[in-house]
Amino acid sequence: MARDLGISQSVTWRVVHGKQAPPGKLIENLGCDPRVDPSWLLRGKGTPLGAAIAHALPIAREILPGLPEHHQHRLCGETFSLAAHLCRPSRYWLEIQPDDPVLRSSLRLNARDLLLMETDRGAFPVPDRLVHDLCGVRATVEGQITLKLGRVDYLPGDEETGPAHIEVDLFDLVPADVKCDVALREFRGRLRRFESFYRLEKRHGKNVKVPVSEHELFPPLPTITYEDVVGVCILMVRRNPDGI
Repeated sequence: MARDLGISQSVTWRVVHGKQAPPGKLIENLGCDPRVDPSWLLRGKGTPLGAAIAHALPIAREILPGLPEHHQHRLCGETFSLAAHLCRPSRYWLEIQPDDPVLRSSLRLNARDLLLMETDRGAFPVPDRLVHDLCGVRATVEGQITLKLGRVDYLPGDEETGPAHIEVDLFDLVPADVKCDVALREFRGRLRRFESFYRLEKRHGKNVKVPVSEHELFPPLPTITYEDVVGVCILMVRRNPDGI
């Protein structure tokens, strides 16, 4: 995105996260994209990509095991629009639910956010290109096979980790009462993200942040096969609590 708009990654990050107003160069270059509605860009009226090229995909509130057309009974009946060039029959929107463990992760997702999920296996990254990819996976939880949202990583294998395998973080290994602070600090000319994990404890009538041990934060992750990946997230849309 930064490369396409001709601005630095740090400026892009600050604009996307509301830390800085968009610079003129970003507005100018974004306005040159024929897919962007200039009325929305300059005045906030209309839709970002224009009604003429907006298409709708179905919304699901759970991971689908395959193509949406084969699992219509799992769809919630609602749709959400996006640009035509992103609209494919193999894709659907996954709505994050209030009790989803991913909300406790450092990804900073909110309930009712939408993830655009690709279910065409031909469009998946090859196994050794799966690096921190947010995916729908088939996993065994408490002896039961279930579909979950997880962060997938391919490990090539070495003397320490063993043979090559795929690990998945289902975001449910860290206790629910563990919280995360995120700080941005400049390091060697670039902004770096630092995370610290803690839980709140009452001491002398005050809430005190007590650091959480690495053993509790980083228990062994379960492994899956490449065939257990049933969907890959390619886009996220932030929605307000009213779903707009």
